Amino acid sequence: MKNKKIFIIVGTLIFMALYTFVVYNIMFSPKEIFSKGINKAVKKINENIEEINFKNTMTDINVKFNTSLQDLKAFANYTYGVKFGTDSKNKTAETKVYMVDQNNKEYSYTGYIKNSNLYHKLSSLDTLILYNIENQDLTSVFETTGDISSEELKYLIKVASKSIIKNFNKKNFSKKSNTITIGKNKIKVTKNTYEINSKEYVRMTKAVYNDIYNDSKAIKIITSLTGKTKEELKKEIDEIKEYVNQETIRINVYNKFNKILGFDIDENEKVIISYYKNNDDFIINYDNYNIEGIKKNKNLVVTVKEGINTHATLTFNKYKRNDFAFDFITDSYTGNISCNREKNKNVYKTKLDIMINDGKNTYSFNIKENQEKNAKIANIDTNNAVKYTEEEFAEALTTFVNSLKDTPLSFVSEMFMPSNNTQYYEY
Repeated sequence: MKNKKIFIIVGTLIFMALYTFVVYNIMFSPKEIFSKGINKAVKKINENIEEINFKNTMTDINVKFNTSLQDLKAFANYTYGVKFGTDSKNKTAETKVYMVDQNNKEYSYTGYIKNSNLYHKLSSLDTLILYNIENQDLTSVFETTGDISSEELKYLIKVASKSIIKNFNKKNFSKKSNTITIGKNKIKVTKNTYEINSKEYVRMTKAVYNDIYNDSKAIKIITSLTGKTKEELKKEIDEIKEYVNQETIRINVYNKFNKILGFDIDENEKVIISYYKNNDDFIINYDNYNIEGIKKNKNLVVTVKEGINTHATLTFNKYKRNDFAFDFITDSYTGNISCNREKNKNVYKTKLDIMINDGKNTYSFNIKENQEKNAKIANIDTNNAVKYTEEEFAEALTTFVNSLKDTPLSFVSEMFMPSNNTQYYEY
């Protein structure tokens, strides 16, 4: 019986030793830590992509401004905005620039591209104007705005991240014990390193791109987006070695057991950028700049330094990704900023409030952004459009510019209207 107990104890110890060895050398191997870090980064990226639609999105950004500075008071209490959207598939686009006064009177110009024509709408006229500017190529607008959906972008990221993990060269990994400092806390960690010289960079890049190009769905997305064939894209990758320098780069990922606490990148053993995070505390170093966030009571205090000089201190009382607010103190200004982003069906609404004090005057900005997914771009009835000659269009513009003379944009009227008001502005 005694021998049996000894056998069980010894067997248990051996099992625990083997288990610890497997966990430490496989689950916590540099490759697994890098894979975990990549997957974690991809998850965060995808969360942001979920809120973005790259196809048929109408974006409306406007700002209301106020100030105690007498010279700028004329611009206060007006809303200034721009609205824009492009649909490359249907070759439609629209852009609106507008201003709204305290009585909700709108001053605006809207340009539409539809049916290979350029249409105009001025707030000073009820007419939808058809006037194509001579020698203007409207198709060039769509050549630089390829369509990609959020789902397609997520798929490309998924294929690329899986390929990177698959094509890691085990010989380039190493690890050792290390210490990182966040605030006053020194944390013992494992430093996992992947070394990339010019030869490894070319090998890895080609391997990843070949995996992407051999994925039928991925290559279809890329060729559609770039307008290039698979063969043309492959040729560009074959030439990549001509643009690679001979520096050796090391990517270092730090972990404590299964928790990743940050990374840094060094070139020829000189750290270029570093980011370490433990719970809410973090520190970022880039060049001679340092950004450090430390949780104090319920607030997150962030300091921005250049060398030993502190340029700004930000005190966050809310710091969620879509809902944050903080007070700030800089070399010249104090104030506060708050931001909130919400989704309502297909519309994302963002509200940003900024208050600045320079010691003498205050300035406030109330900024709103609406992004409507799957919007109808240039949704106008072109059958009612009136075709204008160059002279008629110039006269319509003159009328519009003249309507601005009693607004803060009266200087526009003065710039473009002749002093005798007998000639028309040449568009």
